[in-house]
Amino acid sequence: MFTTFLRHFAIKIYQSMRQFDNMHLLKTLYLCVFETVCKSLKNCCHILSQYVAFTKVYNEQVKRYGRSREAVTETIRICKDRNLLREFLESREKEVVSIMMTLFDEERIMRNYVASERREAVRDAVENMLKTGKMSAEEIAGYFTELSVEDVREIEKGLLQTI
Repeated sequence: MFTTFLRHFAIKIYQSMRQFDNMHLLKTLYLCVFETVCKSLKNCCHILSQYVAFTKVYNEQVKRYGRSREAVTETIRICKDRNLLREFLESREKEVVSIMMTLFDEERIMRNYVASERREAVRDAVENMLKTGKMSAEEIAGYFTELSVEDVREIEKGLLQTI
């Protein structure tokens, strides 16, 4: 978006160069545009620094309250008190809470999915090891910290039932 903004002004300056005979006026126009761009960049950097500070506060609150609504609302309260993104947070507090809670849910879903895939991969590996018949349940359980000997025996029992 900002690149489009700069490109638009560069085209305008080029067009102005062709129209103006007075180079001084053109330089003045260029300096005005440059000053406007610099102010926009400064404002953008200020907002980014506030967002970084918001993120630090948020991380502190997650450590304190876990990934919860309380962590989000406390982050918003602290940031408004510190005048970080205050206008934005005051005008869109419900939206910010909703989005952050959705992110929590998506993250939890992803963690559960990864854990499920890992359990399935471990189960498949255990089944393959049992099928070779070269290792005992105790030996196999030693390779997988998340499984007890009883877990391996249950998997073995399931294999025997399918035969």
